[in-house]
Amino acid sequence: MMDAQHVQSEQSVLFCSLSNICLDHLVLPGKPPLIDIVGGPGGYATLGARIFAASPLSKRIGWLITVGGDFPSQVKEELESWDLSLSLKIDDKQLTPRGLQHYEDESFGPVSFHELTPAFDFSPSDLLDAKVAHASAFHLLGTPEMCATYIPAIHRLRRSAGNPKPCLVVWEPEPRACRTTTRAATVKAAANVDVVSPNHLELRRLFEDDFSTSRPTAAMIEDYAQRLVAEGLGRNGDGQLVVRAAELGCMVLSRKEPARWFPAFYSPSREDVDRARFEGVEVPSHPSVVDPTGAGNAFLGAFTFELAMSNDISEACCRGIVAASFTLEQIAFPTLSRGRHGRSKETWNGIQVEIRLKEYKRRLAMG
Repeated sequence: MMDAQHVQSEQSVLFCSLSNICLDHLVLPGKPPLIDIVGGPGGYATLGARIFAASPLSKRIGWLITVGGDFPSQVKEELESWDLSLSLKIDDKQLTPRGLQHYEDESFGPVSFHELTPAFDFSPSDLLDAKVAHASAFHLLGTPEMCATYIPAIHRLRRSAGNPKPCLVVWEPEPRACRTTTRAATVKAAANVDVVSPNHLELRRLFEDDFSTSRPTAAMIEDYAQRLVAEGLGRNGDGQLVVRAAELGCMVLSRKEPARWFPAFYSPSREDVDRARFEGVEVPSHPSVVDPTGAGNAFLGAFTFELAMSNDISEACCRGIVAASFTLEQIAFPTLSRGRHGRSKETWNGIQVEIRLKEYKRRLAMG
């Protein structure tokens, strides 16, 4: 068993995503391909947390990455520059997980993804080796079966290591596993977590096989959400459901609290928002939105980090919305900049994140 001092040192890690990274090959129309771009749900979730955790707070983000012997040194240097509690596990007998992301036109809207080399299998015991088993909060993207297996295993591992304190778990259901036939398994698995967060399309697929609109209206989202919450989410049936809804922002709901909406930072025009909200039609994106890849994962990274810090779900939603906004502005990750010798605050795409957060809260106050 670990001694108390060792457990306490590991508890300094506040957040860890249980999803691995993927190195993407991006094929863009009329441009040379971009090779070995960091992506994957774990990459974007960790990015979201990091956006709101400037150094030295960034050290409270744990990142367990398993890669192959072909992992590029320049990517390793990029990840190390984020100043995280990074644990890089290299398996020389395997290839690093890679994917091909093909953008079909210059709008960067239609996109297809193909796995080039498979992701590594994850074991909860890997967390102990990486000294992140005692993190305060975890983000997990996975199937109901994975959630129902991994989360209890992590709690057992923590108890055996001398830490009986439960951890916060935010579960992002695997999109391909969101079907009407898996709803019962989803609800059962959700008993192991604190927050469940599908997007609006995944939520609809848990209840409907045939759709009358291209996207669910806000009223449909609330109806599906209320039905899912009524079936019981969380350890005591009082867990939170957070629905990420693209241009409509996000909605949070529980048995104890009514539905609350938080608008997107880059909302389309008021007319288009109303069409999406009331008619369920696809609408043009805000001009600042270049590529939505990873925005939902980044939302959950920032959301989980803040919820672990403050237990304030409204603040967590605001920070999730703002973190996602930075990922939308370009293909791949936003650019992190620091002043010389750390004398000025960090910026992402040239913007201080706290300034953008204040702007977003000002909009909320104005209604």
